[in-house]
Amino acid sequence: MNRGLHDPDLLFDDRVVVVGIPFEERAGPARTIVVYLGSGVLASLASVHFNRTDVGVGASGAAMGLFGALAAMLFLRRDLFDPSERKRWLVAAAAVALFLAVLSFGLL
Repeated sequence: MNRGLHDPDLLFDDRVVVVGIPFEERAGPARTIVVYLGSGVLASLASVHFNRTDVGVGASGAAMGLFGALAAMLFLRRDLFDPSERKRWLVAAAAVALFLAVLSFGLL
């Protein structure tokens, strides 16, 4: 299925809401925008470089950048999370990391 440039998923992804809101509550809107846009640009550049394509667009890289920033925050700023919430996010981060590792090595 070919999705055109009008597809809203190119700039916005449901994962942005799930991860972006908790990140923004802790880091603030300015840092969230910097992480989102920076991650999106870097992910697109990496996609262009490693996939040898002319275009690399999408919100997935930006969403994963927010997720990575939130995961880093779990370790570096423990004081920003209550213990049960921190545990829940750590389990989610571990599950995503495991899934991506398995996917990256072609086991799925």
